Amino acid sequence: MKAAKGITILIIAISISACASSRDLYLTQTGFYGIKKGATKEDFAKWWIEPNKRYRGAKPVWQTILNEGGDTWEILVFDVYDAPSVLHGNPEINHQEYVAFRNGVLEKWGTGTQPDVFSAEHERSKEVISPEEMEKALGTAWPTEYGYIVTCRHVIDRRKNIQLIRTDGVKIAARVYLSDMDNDIALLLPESFESIPAPFAISDAEPRMGADVFTIGFPLPHITGFSPKLFPGSINSTKGLKNDPNTMQMSAPVQQGNSGGPLFNSKGEVIGITSVKLKAIRHFNWYGDIPQNINYATKSAKLMELLKRAPAPSDAGTLKPVQTDGLSLEDMVEKMKDSVLLVTGE
Repeated sequence: MKAAKGITILIIAISISACASSRDLYLTQTGFYGIKKGATKEDFAKWWIEPNKRYRGAKPVWQTILNEGGDTWEILVFDVYDAPSVLHGNPEINHQEYVAFRNGVLEKWGTGTQPDVFSAEHERSKEVISPEEMEKALGTAWPTEYGYIVTCRHVIDRRKNIQLIRTDGVKIAARVYLSDMDNDIALLLPESFESIPAPFAISDAEPRMGADVFTIGFPLPHITGFSPKLFPGSINSTKGLKNDPNTMQMSAPVQQGNSGGPLFNSKGEVIGITSVKLKAIRHFNWYGDIPQNINYATKSAKLMELLKRAPAPSDAGTLKPVQTDGLSLEDMVEKMKDSVLLVTGE
């Protein structure tokens, strides 16, 4: 077979027995051949992935799972190399091909990394989160039943044009209403309450050492992507840095972008605000030792004190917290993840 402009196409052919029938599957620089709509993931693994783990003409490079309209889409992307570069032992990527399974059954395949499996609304939400806006990402925020949005003061300090971005891409303009510099808390007032997601319940009970906790936020969103991330851990100490009684130490990992996010107890109630981690490089320069996962959160009791000083917005209406009673961690997170907000500003 010959390719345009004299480029030789490297072809892999596999003949296997599946469901009492034989099938050949080819992947060339012009795409997949011998692939059949309706094949299962198991079929595809037999026809392609397992027999070709050592094949250097093309290889799977990443997989993603998406939920859209009640369907689960699994997308596998392959790097396809120029044939001459493979033959000379220095593979160079020519392009990428994808296969997409809907609910475990092969539905689409083609060139590129973005199959048309999303609704128009999903596509619009992806366009809202542009790379430029990702670079403006400051931290995480979350709504309360009192009408205010909570984040850390250092996240929005000296920032303008503050926006809160929901997980579906909807933007909400906001301004700082009240802040507490000593405890690093800021209350944001949204321009409109119509787009605010369901708030979280807050517990001001004193945390106990050893209690299980977790946080949801947007760590390093320009690298990890715009989707909320879960980080479980436990309370290491009921006091924070230098025995600060208003903060606590926890093992739930914290990265840039997590600041301002909610720290939950095992019931799904907010018990703190993720605030800071001990900086490994600075600590090493000072003491010659690298700290291991030492992170801090401001106790929710300090947040409640600030909320009591702020009158409830008259147009906030009745905001009902996410109900998490009796749910497993997985079910809680499924209900809660869309209520965290990415904070951007200039």
